[in-house]
Amino acid sequence: MKPLNFILTLIISSLILTSCEQKHNLVAEIDGIENDTIFVHYGTISDFYSGKPPKLDTIYAQNGNFIYDIPSQEAYLVYFYPKSSLFTKSNGSSFFAEQNFIVTLIEPNDKINITGKLNTYFVDYKVTGSEFNQVYSTLRSSYIQKSSRGAELELKIDSIFSINNRTYSKRVMKLVKERNSFNTLNRKAELIYIKDNPKKNISAFFLTRQNQKIFEKYYSNLPFNVKNGTFKAGLDSRVERFKINKKRNNAKPKITKRKPAPNFTLNSISGKAIELNSISKKYIVLDFWGTWCPPCIKGFPKMKEYYSKYKDKIEFIGIDCNDTDKNWKEAVKKYNLPWMQLYNKKGSKNDVSVAYGINVYPTKIILDKNKIIVGVFTSESEGFYTKLDELMK
Repeated sequence: MKPLNFILTLIISSLILTSCEQKHNLVAEIDGIENDTIFVHYGTISDFYSGKPPKLDTIYAQNGNFIYDIPSQEAYLVYFYPKSSLFTKSNGSSFFAEQNFIVTLIEPNDKINITGKLNTYFVDYKVTGSEFNQVYSTLRSSYIQKSSRGAELELKIDSIFSINNRTYSKRVMKLVKERNSFNTLNRKAELIYIKDNPKKNISAFFLTRQNQKIFEKYYSNLPFNVKNGTFKAGLDSRVERFKINKKRNNAKPKITKRKPAPNFTLNSISGKAIELNSISKKYIVLDFWGTWCPPCIKGFPKMKEYYSKYKDKIEFIGIDCNDTDKNWKEAVKKYNLPWMQLYNKKGSKNDVSVAYGINVYPTKIILDKNKIIVGVFTSESEGFYTKLDELMK
């Protein structure tokens, strides 16, 4: 071959290879999504495990294909959900079936390729281009079809609820138990992987999805490089959360009738520090609630009624938990809550919900003037209002 022809051949070959090279972090081809809208939930590893809500995006498929690029030079957990697989429950709320999410870890230099098929209750897919995604999708394929029965049962339960006025019949309870068994197949498969592969980075991710008992049993088996690898933030957050859970559980037995209530100081909506022991009314009601809690919101009208009846003798105190300052203030204004409102910042060293062992919302606690507990009432309990009437006789 002549030198000139040889050089031209190399240039043309190089151009062909360059044009075929994947240019995006992720390229997907999913049979069945056609020109569907794809909802994207994403966040950096640290944001994902810090409790921050995921960032939301929308992309569009064309003939079953879509592409995605992460927004910065960090590792992102990215969840894709086809709009056509979004279900609507009888009350009008949207139901995102876990089995219809495409779960990926995307790092800055990744070139990930996804192929799959959208079914009624699950997306079946395979991934190449990174070890994490390949292992995750392969393991997922071993249980996902069977697991999808959980999504089907969720909708069946909802249908029965809508007919029977949302009553938990024996039939519904049986279906709930069956649903839960299918919805936990992924955790069981991931636990087996953790046991067999403690040195793999993805085992740290799988372990963050396990309950406290399993986490504590297998966390020590992870080598140093895995504990301090990609999912360090996730592991550290679980370690801290489970420490708090222990404190909460240890406190709970002390929050009962005739026991002294722990003192605390929290800021009011105006920014004033309010100490429990400074309140001198005959009785005090502590209402632990959150803007994210529908039963809490639903109970406001009845609370307003009793506040109007007994505000001269009882100090009603709302304690907002697991919220942002902004959401709390907006809710107090929106629902026009007239009684004292205090903000309990999540994760603070003096978390009042931990000191009071609160794990059900709403929880209402009645104290006497000496700050001795008179009663503890979880959820929206008529017993709480009955007790107030008794005390005011």
